[in-house]
Amino acid sequence: KRAQRGIQDQKQHGSTRRELSTKNADLDTKQSGENVQADLGLVTKDIRKTVNVFYHTFSGPTEDNKQLTRSIVAEQMSHIVEASKQNNGFQWIVRYRSVGEANVVDPSFMVDKCKNDTNLRCDYQGHLQGGHEETTLQQMLDFCRENTDETVVYIHSKGSLHDIDLNRKWRAPLTVAAMKPSCIEALQDSGENGSCNTCGLQFYPLWAPMYPGNMFSAKCSYVQNLLPLSEFGLKITDVVNMTSNEPEIWKHGLYERYYDEGHKVDIAGLGRYSNEQWIASHPSVRQCDLSGEISRLYPLANAVIKEPLRLLYATASPAPRVPLQAGKWFRFRKSVLAEALETDGARPHEYYLLSRILYRFYRAYGSFPPENSWIWDYYPNGGVWKEKVAQAHSKSKKAFNESLIW
Repeated sequence: KRAQRGIQDQKQHGSTRRELSTKNADLDTKQSGENVQADLGLVTKDIRKTVNVFYHTFSGPTEDNKQLTRSIVAEQMSHIVEASKQNNGFQWIVRYRSVGEANVVDPSFMVDKCKNDTNLRCDYQGHLQGGHEETTLQQMLDFCRENTDETVVYIHSKGSLHDIDLNRKWRAPLTVAAMKPSCIEALQDSGENGSCNTCGLQFYPLWAPMYPGNMFSAKCSYVQNLLPLSEFGLKITDVVNMTSNEPEIWKHGLYERYYDEGHKVDIAGLGRYSNEQWIASHPSVRQCDLSGEISRLYPLANAVIKEPLRLLYATASPAPRVPLQAGKWFRFRKSVLAEALETDGARPHEYYLLSRILYRFYRAYGSFPPENSWIWDYYPNGGVWKEKVAQAHSKSKKAFNESLIW
């Protein structure tokens, strides 16, 4: 019996060894095959670039506020999903944040908004009880400083704070334009001399270089150079205060009737309005937009009202394409511009022309646009101001003397 049990044990152990040997051989074969595939470049890996959508949402406390915010977010998420399908050469990540009333826009609400496309995923960035767009913009800046080769998009739930007709008309074009394939592709040009480093619906050269409505896409290689939002806001306040108290150097003729305490906050970019002027605030900005020859504020332009599908066929191009003197800019007075240009370069300087734009560049970043910047060619008397900057640099042996310019 002991001999029979010994024979059975040998058979069992032999069978087990053969099974292990077979499994190990299969595993070795699989690993060997994978190694061969890797060596031959046959293993596929998702190497697509990423489009990172930073989405700022806000909700008030009432039930009507909550319902409004959720309807706006559902609308904008449908545009994001569609954009991810149109731009399927990229991976899309929506990094969304909620501000104001809690538990309105959160993962439980967004789950079905983000599962419609395998090319899209949503990452909740948490909730804040208070704050404006600077909270999400700062988050985008932090991201870009760590991911300089990435592409970012910024959108917000426009109209959730002020549910007015203008915002309702404006919201969809602003959202769609920032993610249009031509905008995203225009940002992929490499190097410092690419066609553009920001893109959006409509770029404005007045009141400051900006995208009205504040939705855009941008290169992180550009965004990383911008000031933190809180610091930028303080710099703008300093510029406004200094220029307001120097009437012998600065005048506000172009927008004089709006430059009072009632309108000064938004037109000068104070407080939360500095957020709208942040993205194009650096001297190296190169902007594209999709508005063509439209200079009037986009949702109010007759061409847009008559051609509702105009944006569908728009292509991103360097902006602005309308001469400053010929534009129908918001709250703009051509007669005052003509008068201001006659004395441009001499004191007092017109605050809303190139003089102040250069001054703000210098105060915020301590630098000026490069020699090949669009700024010198676009703004009237750009050559005069370019020469002033060059002379100030050449004559300042120790410290830069700003009085040689302004």
